[in-house]
Order: sequence, then C-alpha cells, then structure tokens
Amino acid sequence: MKKTITLTHDQWEKYEKQYKGLMHRITQLISGDVVVANPEDSYAELCLAAIDSINGFHRKTNEDFDQMWENPLFHKYTKTCLWHSKNNRGKKISKKIPMLKKTYSMDYDHIDGQVFREDAHLNLNFKECWSKMDSGQTAVLNKILDSQKLLTSAGRVNISALSKELNVSWSSAKKLVSSLSEILGSDL
Repeated sequence: MKKTITLTHDQWEKYEKQYKGLMHRITQLISGDVVVANPEDSYAELCLAAIDSINGFHRKTNEDFDQMWENPLFHKYTKTCLWHSKNNRGKKISKKIPMLKKTYSMDYDHIDGQVFREDAHLNLNFKECWSKMDSGQTAVLNKILDSQKLLTSAGRVNISALSKELNVSWSSAKKLVSSLSEILGSDL
C-alpha cells in the first residue's frame, strides 16, 4: 500500500478551486497582526495541511485522489484538518502574545506628528519601565543592552554569564531577571 499520493497540477488546482475561499478565510482568522502571522505564510501552512489531509485520507482508505474526491467523508475530513491546522497555528501565536503586548515598534521617526531622534524615541518608550526598576534591575538591563554575549541564541538571558558579569550568585541573577521580566511584561 502506497503511503502518500503524488498530486498532479490539475488535481491540486481542483482542490484549491474547491477550498481556496475557505483557506483564505481561515488565513484571515489566524491573526490580525501581520508581523506575528504573515498571511502568505499562514496560507502556505494551510496548503501543507491540505496535502497532509489528502495523504492522511489516502492512508486510511487506500483510495486514489479521484475516488477520494467523490467520497463525502473526504470533504469533511479535509475541512476538519484545515480548521485543526488553524487552531494549532493560533495556539503557537497566542503563546507569543504576552511577549509582544509590551513591545514597541522602533520603525517610526515621529509620534503624533512630532519628530524625535532615535535615542529620544527609545527613552520615551522605556520611561515608564525605568521608573519601576530598582538599581539591581537597572544594572541587569544595562548589562543586557551593552553586551549581546549575555543572550542565548534563542534570545533569552544567559543567567550564568550574567551572574559572573554582575559578580552575584546564580540565584540572585535569576531573581533579578525574573523581576525585570515582570516589569517589562516579557520573558527574558
């Protein structure tokens, strides 16, 4: 029994003609923020989910594409797979939301028509955060901003390197980073 089906161009066009509207609608529902969920990427993910649904139904029924197309269960199965893909992608994006909700864009040279220098723009965005920080948290943030070697490849703070840099214990550095994370509203 063949595990996967190789779709022809005509078969894919037939599938896409039938489900293109649904796939575009699902893409719109994934997220309203194009930075977090680019519509083209979301549509491409749905296309992969569609191909997986075709192969999955083939594995279950051993039908070829034309037989599947005539089977009403295939249409229910593929719609379920597309919606399931949307929900999985949405869950991944939802996990990023707390990190992004206190993130500020640095692309704008002006705010409400008033032009700012880039460093003034930075100070404006962090003014509220700076006022909430104690001296230890300020020292941690300054060290992180000054040295990229304190960050891991995943963008998280390397607690061991930070503790050596600050000359404090690992647990003290961890507490400082945790408290700073709370103030910034972002996982460090």
